Amino acid sequence: MAFSMTLLLLAAGVAMVLGIVGIYGVVAYVVGQRTTEIGVRLALGANPLGITASVLRQTGIAAGTGMLAGLVVAIGAGRIMESMLFHVHARDAVTLAVVCTLLAAVIALSGWLPARRAARLDPVIAMRTGGD
Repeated sequence: MAFSMTLLLLAAGVAMVLGIVGIYGVVAYVVGQRTTEIGVRLALGANPLGITASVLRQTGIAAGTGMLAGLVVAIGAGRIMESMLFHVHARDAVTLAVVCTLLAAVIALSGWLPARRAARLDPVIAMRTGGD
C-alpha cells in the first residue's frame, strides 16, 4: 500500500509540474497575442500594476472555472479513491480546501511572470511589433 501511495504522490507531482508549465504557456501566449493592445494601454497612461492585475484576473477566472469543474469531478470520483486514502474521507473539506489553495497558489505563480512581462512592455516597441 505504501508503494502505491508513493506512485500516486509521484504522479501528482508530475501533474502539478505539467500544470504549471501549461498555465504559464497559455498565459504567455495570450499576453503575446495582446502585445499591441497592452502597448496602446500603456502608451495612453495605463498603470503597469493595473496591466499585471488584468492579466492575473483573466488567468484566475479561467483557472477558477477549471478548478470548480475539477472539484465537482473530485467529489464525484471520491468513492473510487476512498479505498486508497488513509484516515481521510473522500469528501473531507479540509483536504479539498488545502488542494484548492495549493492550486490557486500554483495558478498565481504560473500567471505572474507573463503578467509582469506584459506590464514592463515598452509601448513603442509593442505597437511596432504588433504582437509577432
